[in-house]
Amino acid sequence: MSTSISLLWRTSQQVALRRPVPSFPSTATVRGMATKKQGGSSGNGRDSAGRRLGIKLYPGMKAKAGSIVIRQRGAKFRPGDNVGMGKDHTIFATQPGVVQFSRHPYHKKKRHIVSILQQEEQAMA
Repeated sequence: MSTSISLLWRTSQQVALRRPVPSFPSTATVRGMATKKQGGSSGNGRDSAGRRLGIKLYPGMKAKAGSIVIRQRGAKFRPGDNVGMGKDHTIFATQPGVVQFSRHPYHKKKRHIVSILQQEEQAMA
């Protein structure tokens, strides 16, 4: 008899522990957080200014000492006679004279060479 009473007592405890699950409102009525930004600002609305690269003195033009002949990114044009190259690959005149462009005779890619002809060299040529 004691086993039946203890069994009955256990089942009544288990029933008491099992409480009804509270019912939540359906997902149609629950409002979540906003997933879109509000209007008013653009994510891509910026740009940098142009770098003003390119040929500044063309062949046949006179160059003063120190004047910039070409501004470039990378060494597409290479320095020749009376011309220097800066650390940003800017080609500038080291002597006054006339700008001359030529191509390297043996290189595969036919590199462009920039030179400055001085007044004496120009008179001979």
